[in-house]
Amino acid sequence: MMGGTISVQRKKHEGTTFTVDIPLKITDKECNKSDTGFSEKVNLTGVNVLLAEDNELNAEIAAVQLEEFGMNVERAVDGKNAVEIFRNHPEGTFDVILMDIMMPEMNGYEATKAIRAMNDRPDGKNIPIIAMTANAFAEDGQALLDAGMNAHLSKREGSGSIVGNLKTGSVSAKDMTMEEYKQYIYNKISKIPMHPTRAGESISVTISEAGFEAMKNDPEYEAWVLNDLQVGWSQPDKWSGICGGAFSTIYYGASKEECHAEMWSAGYNNGNGGKTFNDKSKNSFWERRIENKKRIENQVKKQQEKKRIQEKQAERIKE
Repeated sequence: MMGGTISVQRKKHEGTTFTVDIPLKITDKECNKSDTGFSEKVNLTGVNVLLAEDNELNAEIAAVQLEEFGMNVERAVDGKNAVEIFRNHPEGTFDVILMDIMMPEMNGYEATKAIRAMNDRPDGKNIPIIAMTANAFAEDGQALLDAGMNAHLSKREGSGSIVGNLKTGSVSAKDMTMEEYKQYIYNKISKIPMHPTRAGESISVTISEAGFEAMKNDPEYEAWVLNDLQVGWSQPDKWSGICGGAFSTIYYGASKEECHAEMWSAGYNNGNGGKTFNDKSKNSFWERRIENKKRIENQVKKQQEKKRIQEKQAERIKE
């Protein structure tokens, strides 16, 4: 992506050496600390942060950035968990809450309203709650304020952006690289919930390069694409269950007029529905298959069973 190379050298019983070469231009321009957009004099050491983020990778990146500046981070895995953690800690435990918007169980808007509505916690009405999202257009900004949030940090920012914005209260956004933007959209689509009746449906989403460019440069079009998926997947689909599984492909181009979707049953074309799906999904950006969903569900069941056994064992020890 940066025009560099990565080489690997291995020697038995000695180890492995990775060499990364990245060509960079030398500039005569002096580095001006004021270009970072915030004052280095602000000390954030000891600031206690409640981070509500359901995406593991995003949470890890944010925590690393914050902890590098001496802040203490406690993570909530979704909005409901954030409310529980805030409620179960003494008043004044947290100095600021960073709240993702699209989360399962309870989204960022709902979690913020719940915290603001705690009559027995005066700090719930005053603690700064800062949204973390990429939707920067006006109607979303108003929704954040209506929910009781104080500010908005855009996820379209580079390393150190969270800390920089905490120091200044700035909510300006910097563009991601295209690869970063694609990963951001992938994470967004992965978090969109589906109606239970769509459990047997294999789905692929393809976004053209022109589509990505259009979404990246037009927040309203980006929001339309994500909303289109969210509305569609929230609808019940009894047909899928009746025909023993269904396949669908969704395509987004550079405009709404270029978008289209197809859906067919598992028995399509003399039982070749799966093969058709494979052919049409070769260049898909996002894909969810029935088999993968079942595998994940089985893993969750095993984890739940393991936890249940551990809890029973713990109860026996107490007795």
